[in-house]
Amino acid sequence: MSYRLGIWMLALLMLSGCYEQRVDCLDVDAVNYAVDADEACPDCCTFPSLRVRFLHRSVYPDTVVNFGVSDSVYIDNASNPYRVLDFRFLVSDFRLITEAGQEVSLLNNMAIRKFEGTGTRSAVVTNDVLLIRPQLDNQNTVGSFRVSGNLEALHFKIGLSDDLLAIDTASLAPTHPLHPLASELGWSRDMGFDFQRMRFLRGVDTLDIRTAREQDRMEISLPIRGMNALPRGYHVEVDMLIDYRYWLQDIILPPSSTEALMEALRQRATGAFVLADIRYVAQ
Repeated sequence: MSYRLGIWMLALLMLSGCYEQRVDCLDVDAVNYAVDADEACPDCCTFPSLRVRFLHRSVYPDTVVNFGVSDSVYIDNASNPYRVLDFRFLVSDFRLITEAGQEVSLLNNMAIRKFEGTGTRSAVVTNDVLLIRPQLDNQNTVGSFRVSGNLEALHFKIGLSDDLLAIDTASLAPTHPLHPLASELGWSRDMGFDFQRMRFLRGVDTLDIRTAREQDRMEISLPIRGMNALPRGYHVEVDMLIDYRYWLQDIILPPSSTEALMEALRQRATGAFVLADIRYVAQ
């Protein structure tokens, strides 16, 4: 072996000994996928987010206006004028539906305690609950997902699953949408959480309608049309218009019963939500 060759081999050995392997995310569905990483990290991958902005509107034949609370007058299905003093509800169970029909739930979970028998037990539930109010028009990061390719629809529920209804509120942060301090919705151990509250003013009479009933939950399914395939690692941003004029069109105040009012709302709910815009974004 020549002296020069020996020097080169020694230099290569020294360089290889100094090289540190890069440990990073090697999941191609992640936002921070590192193609040049040598070794997968144990828990450093960040997955794309589903972000939803609810647009609170009243849609008329010739114009679209913001849905007004307290200061706007509306007409019910019996030609009675009324005002809306409050209209709030909880949504949950968000799912992205793929072209193949697969329902992709969100990944973000939270540890809570649930009532069981005379006591409580630890449990983990999906943390995708949002409080929707006309006064709140901001974008919400609902949670993260792991899917790519062609999307067909976005599904969610107005209301809460049985798992969520059984949560002990003492295990929730006071700022969580499910917490009565944050939502200002009712809660009891027997009934669980109210997930919808409406307050109407007709004449001098105030009507306060609340529900936690299973039959009043509403499934909303919004088709996604005209979009290219969702790239790996991209966030999904949705602008969702709520047409309150359409949603409240069949109500009569005062209602003959809570069931009659809720049935009118259920019949209109699907058509009141419109996917106004959807974007796939890298950041």
